[in-house]
Parts: sequence; structure tokens; C-alpha cells
Amino acid sequence: YKSCLTFNSFQPDVEHNMDFGEANALIERIEAVSIMTVEERSYLFAVARNNPPIMEVGCAAGGTTILLALAAGHCHALDNGAGTDHCLYFMNNLAIAGVKNLVTLHYDNAWNVSRLYPDQYFGLVLVDAEHTGNHPYQDLTAWAPKVKPGGYLFADDLSDGSPDVTIGVIRFL
Repeated sequence: YKSCLTFNSFQPDVEHNMDFGEANALIERIEAVSIMTVEERSYLFAVARNNPPIMEVGCAAGGTTILLALAAGHCHALDNGAGTDHCLYFMNNLAIAGVKNLVTLHYDNAWNVSRLYPDQYFGLVLVDAEHTGNHPYQDLTAWAPKVKPGGYLFADDLSDGSPDVTIGVIRFL
């Protein structure tokens, strides 16, 4: 975990009104970049900035969580918490980026956490969790009712060779 080792002393004075360029540079500096292209991250940042509250379903290294928290000033995040190393890596990246206090984190499955929020609560929900089996469909089904009218429901990784994600999205639609 290079970002844990290299940047433990890096504690930026994070301004939560950063523009995309500053937020993206921070994520790249701590090497918590998601596989999204810069253009995709830029679009997501712009949508998040104007559509709080935000929920990210599936956190990985935390790069997208950091981006969303910086864009909207706060981000709800959900991960199944599989593996202590994964959790520590994620939490360390949030701390390094200076956004730990801007993230409400849940470690559980998507169905359980979705029940904690009322319908039509979120302006943006990004589903990027388990990519196998029926999980993508179940995640979309659990979180779609939580999106406000006029809000955004995004599913990530449709074009990266994850056939179950594509099947889940098509089935959901």
C-alpha cells in the first residue's frame, strides 16, 4: 500500500470548496485514483457539487469517495468491509486527504444500509460495489428509490469487462 507508506505525514489543509483540478491532483498525489478517466471524474465532480446529498456504494481505495466529499462537502459511503487491510487502506486514504470528517461511512451490505435512508433522499447515488453475480442488479434495485426526482443514479464499470455489471444494469432498466 504505497499511499499508506509514502504519504503518512502528508496532511493537507483541505479546502472543501476546491475546484476539480485541485481535488483531482490531491487524489493523484496520494495514489487513490479510481479507474475512471479524468473526464468521468470531472463530470462526476460537477454533478456531485450541485446535487447533494451523495451516496457512494462501494469504496475500494477511497479515491472516488474523496472526490465526492470534496465536491459536495460531505459524502455518505458504503462498503461491505471485506478484509481488514482493505478497510485500513481506505480509512488511511481518507485521513491523508483530510476528508475523514466529511464522510459518513457504513460497513454492511447495500440492502441493510439502504433501509436507513428515506426514499428520494439523495441527489446522487453512485453504485460501484460488488461486480459479480446478481449483486449489481440488487444494488441498483436497493438504491434507485433513494434518489430524489431529477437526481442521478450512476452505475460504474459497464465498459471495463465486468459482464455481470452490464447484465445487472440492463435487467434493472
